[in-house]
Amino acid sequence: MTIISIFFRKNIINFIAYLLCLSLYQTSGYAQDTLTFSKSNDPIANISEAVLIEAYKKIGIDIKTIILPAERSLHTSNAGDTDGEINRIRGIENKYPNLRMVSISVNILEGIVFTKDLQIKITDWNSLKPYRIGIRRGTKFAERGTEGMNVNTISSNGQLFGMLNKGRHQVIVAARLEGLKQVKRLNLKDVFAVEPPLVTLKLYHYLHKKHIDLLPKIQSVLKKMADEGRIETIRKETIEKLINSKN
Repeated sequence: MTIISIFFRKNIINFIAYLLCLSLYQTSGYAQDTLTFSKSNDPIANISEAVLIEAYKKIGIDIKTIILPAERSLHTSNAGDTDGEINRIRGIENKYPNLRMVSISVNILEGIVFTKDLQIKITDWNSLKPYRIGIRRGTKFAERGTEGMNVNTISSNGQLFGMLNKGRHQVIVAARLEGLKQVKRLNLKDVFAVEPPLVTLKLYHYLHKKHIDLLPKIQSVLKKMADEGRIETIRKETIEKLINSKN
């Protein structure tokens, strides 16, 4: 075998090895430079999205979001039609087994009661039992907390607060930020929040299982952001923008 043929053969082998590595890279989650996540149309999801935009950018990935009704969002991401959920409470994977939780909290949710009746006193979930309750479909913390009670499930927060204003519900359970947004948007002068919150929950980002290899990488980035206080800073900045927004 001549020196030229040995050189040629060596380079062919190296080229084949390169193609194999490229193929493996392209089939992994890391090759994808854009991911699309499902989310609800609410301020809390907007805050979590702001956190994740920065986090994913640190690993060279852009993210897009698609707004869906809360329950449909979960079905869509669980089916793999999107790459995961922007934010959800812990344990959602028990019902939607194709989703994998990133274990660093990206946000918090304060579940609170809104009502027009100043005489209503709410101390815990059980104290809601005497009332006609409204919740938004797919709001899992509210579904769990009011299970077995007199509950009317509505498809959107706008409708939910509109029905409270008309007296169709005595109380509604919603996330604080979303509730305050609707009170402002609908100019509801006689609707107020009952303090303290019923529950305060951490929210987590979920990836579809097809991106399981990406999970430790984004988790590491989020942990660093949390340790440095960056997640809380983004949360405060985004809340301020939402409060000052005219919409």
